Order: sequence, then structure tokens, then C-alpha cells
Amino acid sequence: MRADGNLVVSCGSAMRSGIFIADGVRHGPVAALAPLDVIRAAGGKAELDARYFRGFLGSGVPAEVTPFDSVRRLPPGQTATWRPGRGWAVTRWLRDDVGRIPARLTGQSAVGAYLQAFDKTVSDMVLAAGGSIATHLSGGLDSSFMVAGLARAVPADTLIHAYVHVPVPAAPCPPLGIWDPDDSSFADVLAESLGRRVIVTRVANHASVLPLDAAAAASAKSGWPVWGTATQNWRDQIAEAAGRDGATHLFDATMGNIAFSHTHDYATSWLLGQRRPGAAIRAVYQQVAGGAAVRATVRHELRRTISAISQDWGAAKAGEHSLRQRRQWAADQRALFLDGLSMSIRGNMAAVMPAGVQGLFMADPFTSRDVVRAAAAVRPDEWHRGPGRRAFARTLGVGRVPDDVRLRTRRGYQSADVWWHMRNHRERYLAEAAMLAESPVVGELVDAAWIRSLVAGLPWGEATNEDRLAVVLANRILALAAYARTMSVALLKP
Repeated sequence: MRADGNLVVSCGSAMRSGIFIADGVRHGPVAALAPLDVIRAAGGKAELDARYFRGFLGSGVPAEVTPFDSVRRLPPGQTATWRPGRGWAVTRWLRDDVGRIPARLTGQSAVGAYLQAFDKTVSDMVLAAGGSIATHLSGGLDSSFMVAGLARAVPADTLIHAYVHVPVPAAPCPPLGIWDPDDSSFADVLAESLGRRVIVTRVANHASVLPLDAAAAASAKSGWPVWGTATQNWRDQIAEAAGRDGATHLFDATMGNIAFSHTHDYATSWLLGQRRPGAAIRAVYQQVAGGAAVRATVRHELRRTISAISQDWGAAKAGEHSLRQRRQWAADQRALFLDGLSMSIRGNMAAVMPAGVQGLFMADPFTSRDVVRAAAAVRPDEWHRGPGRRAFARTLGVGRVPDDVRLRTRRGYQSADVWWHMRNHRERYLAEAAMLAESPVVGELVDAAWIRSLVAGLPWGEATNEDRLAVVLANRILALAAYARTMSVALLKP
């Protein structure tokens, strides 16, 4: 609280869940880490906000919108100043910051700047975490790079407790394309390379907790809907295990998808937009990683690039050729990347659980301002320089992550056994679908007949189900409807 009566609330970039403030002048300067605390402090009155539910079910939720009409979310990298009689004034300092950074770093300059920012961030987070170090881990690039960074930062006699989700052994979970149901063996490879300083613990849904029940339990604690219904159970298990190990922080690499291993498919067109056709052609060649399919794709992209350049030079009518369109597309994609990097994008960021729900601080090094700034400074085509897709991330892992993990092209998919746990609960899901029509807000946004048909059409009783999308939609929509019913009752209480 400043001397002039203005309250200033700032959300650091590492506070991924954001801070919640009372929306509007009439509620006064109220801020809290949980939305329900804001509602209680502001007088206990709120209604469900249809904008949130519409976005949750559709194209994404604006980062500041919450499920409640009287509560606003202050995302990471923003500051809100309360002005008596005028309400909140919000500054998006992180997005403005990354938007001003020239994307010029290439080669060893890019590698050095990124590693310096990342290592400093991890060291600072380890210091804040104190004694026990606990982390999520999979066989993927992001978490493996993070855990390797943790091993460099902690004292030599400190063990790192790494928790890996696996399907239950009884569940038949065949690979789907490039996606493997269990990549925990690669976590073992990483641990072995780090001299067994990493203790890998496998976590599975042995109790067969349904996604609907895991979501309901989490929402009861947080007052917030669950996006990843299938992953909520094992995330809760990992947080509980980390707490038992004495951890106060749980390291997580969720934002690595943006700040570390983003594909930057717009890079070639972006270089054309910068009027650098030679660099654009070289960027295409950098993507060659071996294999006829990859080479064919690169040849096709090279032809498109040269064709676009030729059209640009010979165009008779400005604005009617593909290069101009590609430049605009690249500019739009670059803006979306910077939005995601600064955590101000629509979509999943608005579905992140409020801080402290699981009793631990979620420490994601890829959210730090230093790392975000370093990622923004890397020239887009640099992310393609090296082996295969996500090449820059693989280059950053040289000497840190073993090649079996660093150069792996297959991916792991989470909660591959979710259908196994659902398969014998047809009546439960049909009952939830029947209640959708009477669910506040959600009942008006979702066709009740369609959701009943979707649920009824699942292969109940069968051991496997190849329609993963139908399972995701059924759980996400039904859990959101149940949340809306519960919250509408809770908001009526004094």
C-alpha cells in the first residue's frame, strides 16, 4: 500500500497461476491467491461468468477472465494499481518487455545466453526451495533438461526426487503413432547419466480414481475447474509424495513447450518478412535431419520459399501474392509465440490451478523473466539449427542430457490408461451426461443430446478405446458441468 492510498499488486513471471483481484470499483482493493478468498473478502457475492465457460469449451479463455463475474485474474508479468474511486489500472510489463527485444541471437551467442539465464534461474529456485528437491520428470526434452539443470545446481550430496507417471500394469496401452504410453525408461537413462543422484519414483493410478472424481476433489480445494482431468490424479499423488519427502517446491517444466522446445514453424516466413531471402533459404536447409520423408518436406518448403521470393520480386500488383501473405502469417505467429512466452495467451493458462492448492509452490524455471527474455532474443530460424525438430532444445542439451533422451524423436503421452479406469463406469457417465442440461451456464453452451450420444457411443466394457478425443471431451465437459453445479450452490451460501 503506497502512501497515496494506491494499492499495488504485482505478479511475477514465476507465479504461473496468477493473483486474483476483485473486479470493479464497488468491491474495493481486494487481492488474494485464490478466487474464492476474493469473493469472501469482497462481500461474498458473485455469479458464474459465461465468458469463462464459453472460452473453456471453445477457442480459449482470456488470461484475465475467471469463472466468476466479480473476480479478475492478474496473470504472470502484470501489475495492477488500485486507484480510489477509479478501480484497477493494469500494466502488462512482461509482454511489453519481450515485445521490445530484438530476435537477433544466433549460434553460440544464442546457446550461451540461454544457458546462462536458465542455470541462474535454477540456482535461484533451488536456493528458495531449501532442503528436499522434488520434481516432475518424463522421458521428454523439457523435463529432462530441467532435471539435468537441477543436478548441476544442487550440492553433490543432495538427492533429487523425480516422480514419473506410468500406466497401471494391467492396462493395455499400445503406442499411437509416435506416442508411447510409458517413457519412464528414459527417466532411468537420465538418472543413470547423473550418477544416480536422481531417485526415480513411478506413480500410477492404482486406486482407479475416475477423472471426474479427481477433478471434483481438486475443484473443491481450489474453487477452480480442472482442464487436465485425466492427469489430475497422478499430479495430486506426486504433490503428496513430494510433501512427504519434505519438499516445499515442486519443480515442473510445463512452460518448456513454449520457452524451450517450441517448433517455430513460422521461422522461414519470418525471415522473408525481414527481407532476408538468403537467410530464409539457409533456414530451410537447416531443417534437414535425415530420412527421405524429412528431405521431401524440406525440398517442398524450399520450392515454396523460392517461389514466394520470385513472386515478390515480379509481382505486378502489391498485396496479391503469397509472400505478402506469408509475411503476415509469420508476424501473427511470432506475436502468438510472444503471447505464450509471456503467459498472456488465451487457453490453458487460464486453467492453471490457483497457487498452493497442492500445498507446494510449482517452480517452473521456464517461466523466469531471464529465461523468457533469452528465448525472445533467439532468432526464430536458430530454433531449427541442429538435429530434427525442436533442434535448438536438443543443441542446448549437449553434454547435459544423454543422447538417448536428447535425440529421441518419439513422444510420451500422458494418462494412457485413462480409458482402462473408465471402462466399467457407463452408468456413472450417462448419469453425469443426463445432468448436463440442468448445469448452470454449461447446459446452455453444450448440446445435451450430443453429449449423451458421445458418452453412449463409447465402447463401454472393452479393454481398449482408440478414440482418445472422445474420452478427453467427455471428461472435460462433464467435469466442467459438475463444477458449475457445485459452484452455483456454493455462491448462494452466505
